[in-house]
Amino acid sequence: MDAYIGEIRAFGFNFATDAWLPCNGQILNANQYQALYAVIGNQFGGTPTSTFALPNLCGYVPAGLTAASPLGQRQGTESQALTLDAIASHSHAAAPSYPTDSTISMYAACSAAPTAGASLYHVIEGVSSTSPAGKVVPTYILGTASPQVPLAAASVGTTGSGTAHENRQPFQVFNFMICFMGEFPTPA
Repeated sequence: MDAYIGEIRAFGFNFATDAWLPCNGQILNANQYQALYAVIGNQFGGTPTSTFALPNLCGYVPAGLTAASPLGQRQGTESQALTLDAIASHSHAAAPSYPTDSTISMYAACSAAPTAGASLYHVIEGVSSTSPAGKVVPTYILGTASPQVPLAAASVGTTGSGTAHENRQPFQVFNFMICFMGEFPTPA
């Protein structure tokens, strides 16, 4: 099988062959693998002139070379724990449920969004506002009158455990290997 020194291929078996080494980040002696060191140098790690690292594709997906992503750079993570700083600014509309009985028809959407830090309550008696569909429209009123009923802590509190979640696209695992014995590549 003809290959260039430094060429990386995906294999469907889990062992190395005569001219190929696994892309697992191992550190090699530059004197023992002079041709491969001449091609890839220390782009993937190691100590210049004495050792060098093979690319490590264990758990990583190869990506194309760009000005923003130079050869040998590793980016991304297998899993990520989200923090408040990592979540885009957003809000959640209040979505209370209302009782129904023989005198009160189904309620339409709330007419006003609550203000941050306000104590909210809803007056059922005396609501005269109706939606275009003829449904009663409950109105949130800032808490200056009585009776004030605070929202349940679970409805406005923080949630989540802060544990990491899977952060990878669907994938199929292959054995990536780099050629160390083959044709020496020359620039065109």
